[in-house]
Amino acid sequence: MIVPLQIKRDFIPTTLPTRPGTKLSASYITVHNTDNEAKGAGAAAHNAYVRGPDAVTRMVSWHYTVDDKLAYQHLPDDEVGYHASTKAGNTQSIGIEICMNSDMDVTKGYANAAVLVAHCVAGQKLKFPNCMKQHKDWNSKYCPRVLLDGAKLTWRDFIKLCEEQVEAVGESVAVPAALPMRAEGDGNDWNPENAAEILRSIDDSMSHHHDSE
Repeated sequence: MIVPLQIKRDFIPTTLPTRPGTKLSASYITVHNTDNEAKGAGAAAHNAYVRGPDAVTRMVSWHYTVDDKLAYQHLPDDEVGYHASTKAGNTQSIGIEICMNSDMDVTKGYANAAVLVAHCVAGQKLKFPNCMKQHKDWNSKYCPRVLLDGAKLTWRDFIKLCEEQVEAVGESVAVPAALPMRAEGDGNDWNPENAAEILRSIDDSMSHHHDSE
């Protein structure tokens, strides 16, 4: 059974250097955790961050962020992002950030992440599970931290969840359709009262979570 998931496309504007438009023919999916437990630091917050000036300063970008509610797509699957800390990782893989904010339903969040993986596997015709990479596989960063710690869910557990969704999707891309792409550069509808505080927490986590190359 395929887990219902909304994938909201809100691409990083092509005017930003974090979306260089370099073509990507992905062989892998690189799984990350956001490394940010701040309440409210979910997928919508990261969508706001990755389109903003701090992400440009750090030169970070990735393809998807997913939480217990939905997934945001920030880059087309066939464009390079800056998420894996190495040129090899950036030019060979789709980057998925799984949120770890304290107010996220962990079970639902990882169920959503698994169907997102299945969406990418089917869409790019990747070889599962050989296509699955941890951020740590590209360099020494301890990421995805939640899955490496294993207290809530292990990497093996997550691969099993993904396997179930990949099998459910099969050869098709019959996953819940992505919402219509919004016009590039139109911002987003995420604007809580403490938005600035949440965005600062995301930027702080990026200081030790990503290095661009």
